[in-house]
Amino acid sequence: MLVSAEIRWFWEGDISPGWDRWFRSGPFLPGGGAVRVDEYLLDPRQTELGVKRRGGKPGVEIKGLVCAPFVHMRWGTLSLEAQLWAKWASEAGLLENLPTVAVQKRRWLRKFDTAATPVREIALDENELPTSHSEMLLAEGCNLELTQLSLETSPPKWWTLGFEAFGLLDSVRQNLVRAVEHVTESPAPEGAAGLELSYPAWLAHCARQYGLVRC
Repeated sequence: MLVSAEIRWFWEGDISPGWDRWFRSGPFLPGGGAVRVDEYLLDPRQTELGVKRRGGKPGVEIKGLVCAPFVHMRWGTLSLEAQLWAKWASEAGLLENLPTVAVQKRRWLRKFDTAATPVREIALDENELPTSHSEMLLAEGCNLELTQLSLETSPPKWWTLGFEAFGLLDSVRQNLVRAVEHVTESPAPEGAAGLELSYPAWLAHCARQYGLVRC
């Protein structure tokens, strides 16, 4: 089992330019940029469990909400409510014969070593891997991601920006706080913040708004 502490926003249409500039203003170019399609369980009646098949890989990833709110922070006028999630992987065909929705993603990633003092950003390549082999097995840290989303069953485009801290249960809270404090030393970006949702909550929102067809 893995745990993560997360804060995430979603924008329908185009992300505010100020938020995009802020994300790309680090010391390194963000890693990633490739396109993949994830298949999610479509269950709009709940927002506490996510099940997905990542990019056509065998098996599924299961993600369950443990605590919300987990951490409360402020960034200027923004109030940030973090959630604690637990994750599991299974090779079982848990999505077989269940309603699903395909989500196309193009993701860019920044990664922070939160065990370092001060917090240190790690350079990533186009595969989202550290450019230094010595940093491949980072155990305590936080990812900051910006992802363009497209639902194959409806036309609107979405963006999501999120913090996802990782590490031990006893340290993941501090990993998130340290990463957020590090990157929010500058003022909050211009433009409206998106909807503060998790992926399961966003999928439930889209199912209601667009009448997603169960397949």
